[in-house]
Amino acid sequence: MLEDITDYDTSTEYQEHDNQPQDDKKHTYTYKLKIIQHPIRARMCGFGNKDRRPCTPPPILRLFVYDAHGNEIEPLNINSLFYTVFASLTSEDMLHNIDLVYNNIVKYDSQPDTNDEETQKQKKCPYSKSLVGTTVSRATILHDLEGKLGIFFIFHDLSIRKDGVFRLKFSFFDLESNNLLSSTQAQVKDFVYTESITVYTARTFPGMIESTPLAMHFFRQGLKIPVRK
Repeated sequence: MLEDITDYDTSTEYQEHDNQPQDDKKHTYTYKLKIIQHPIRARMCGFGNKDRRPCTPPPILRLFVYDAHGNEIEPLNINSLFYTVFASLTSEDMLHNIDLVYNNIVKYDSQPDTNDEETQKQKKCPYSKSLVGTTVSRATILHDLEGKLGIFFIFHDLSIRKDGVFRLKFSFFDLESNNLLSSTQAQVKDFVYTESITVYTARTFPGMIESTPLAMHFFRQGLKIPVRK
């Protein structure tokens, strides 16, 4: 049985990103984060990491940046090196964060001890992150389907431990503007919620969705994401 508790996790993983031009007016910028590809379903991965399936289709977000006059700034004129989006899990009504899940099965585990690292960690602490995989995405400059450059964040390796109906929340940070060398707290510049996503058990999961035209378009530009035909 899996139970959820509310918490906020700030652990991060980072992907490679090329250097971008410097800009000195970002304190006047406004940011708009938009989900351009919503996940539809997922298969719960429980507390093991074997045969894990990511949310399908993968969430893809686009960031729009505007100057003090409300004009959109071209991606190549922005230093997006430290632009980062963090994913978290929420209830469907968006009222509760569900960042940790509790596995009370380990309290009654009658199976022989195992050397499996994940199992040993759970026995020491039965609380686990509700999201598994890459929960942080760095900005990537790509062409959209119309050929226009944009700032994108792709979450192609994101799984959910428990079944149910949830939403994903994506929060945007500019880590450079927060001067994290002297501070441990970053300010959220914008955030968005996905549409409802259904997480199935392994037995009821209807299967992965074929790669979308947008995902294939990014793949052809060199983005390293798994594609399904």
